[in-house]
Amino acid sequence: MKKRKDGRYQKKVVVQRNGQAYIKWVYGKTRADVQRKEDDFKAEIDSMAVPTVSQLVEKYHDPCFQRYSYLTAMHYDDILKAWCERCGLENARITDVRAKDVMQYVQELADQGMASSSIHNVITAIRNIYNFAAVEYDNMQIGNPAVTVLVPVNAKPAKKVPPPSKEDLQNVVNGVGLQFGLFAYLMLYSGLRRSEALALKWEDCYDGYIHVRHSIIFDRHGAAVDRPYAKTAAGIRDVPIFPPLQPYLKHGKRKKGYIFSHDGKPLKETWYNSAWDKYRLEAHVSCTPHQLRHAFCTTCYESGVDAKVCAAWMGHASITTTLNIYTSISLEQEKEESEKMVELYKKQGLTNFYQNSD
Repeated sequence: MKKRKDGRYQKKVVVQRNGQAYIKWVYGKTRADVQRKEDDFKAEIDSMAVPTVSQLVEKYHDPCFQRYSYLTAMHYDDILKAWCERCGLENARITDVRAKDVMQYVQELADQGMASSSIHNVITAIRNIYNFAAVEYDNMQIGNPAVTVLVPVNAKPAKKVPPPSKEDLQNVVNGVGLQFGLFAYLMLYSGLRRSEALALKWEDCYDGYIHVRHSIIFDRHGAAVDRPYAKTAAGIRDVPIFPPLQPYLKHGKRKKGYIFSHDGKPLKETWYNSAWDKYRLEAHVSCTPHQLRHAFCTTCYESGVDAKVCAAWMGHASITTTLNIYTSISLEQEKEESEKMVELYKKQGLTNFYQNSD
């Protein structure tokens, strides 16, 4: 700071922010005036340097798709854009968002009927983007407003996948010869995910095993993208070709490429939806492919297959997922057995004893 000939003080202020230099000359009648203007300029630059929430979402886009599977990244991307839009955060600075703001948002989602698992994903997405911001802008003091936020207690529990009806299962077996019937039949007897079944090639079925190495995902435009397996390492696996499937997965030299295809190309989302909807009507099937995958797990349980072996066939990253399905099946069976006991008590005329025992 130096004094000019006209009696005023002047100072060249240089502020470095995010690799960029901001320069301004400030003037004042006193040193205090210059200091105040310097502080104001630095505060202005700091405000400019802190990105808005929408800018952060945009900057997070590429790293998000590099870190997660395509579908997960796309889901997080949609969550963050919806959060930004519904809360009017397009021009809000990321440092302005507080924990109470996030909590209020997820509470609104719960009040509107969103399931707890979906709300958990919302909190995770916001938490992740602020973790990214802390690294990306390490010269700023950025707190994570989602780190202490929990799923509201009134959020609906996640819906459990019900097993297909016996009628559905029989119709899947009967309809294997229909167009796209093999797709449902394959899901039932292999436990593959939809994305894995769509990516399956004839060349992947040999030596008595289905060698799962790829998955088909649909991008935002519905185009099919064949990707080396990226969901989890457990997804890369070998599933036995069980006897019901063996006649349908035999292939000779002429059978090559995708088992389910359109002109040799993997099915686009519109082609898949059209084929599945037509099949459901013709076969009188009301369940989903995911329910058929769970039916395979149910069969494993009923056959006494060890949970670790079933987890390997299903491609579960954690055996806990398999055990949860096994437990659900067990509880359902216990419920059915208990209902048999109640019916027996009724026949024996013992129900009044239970009604009057209170």
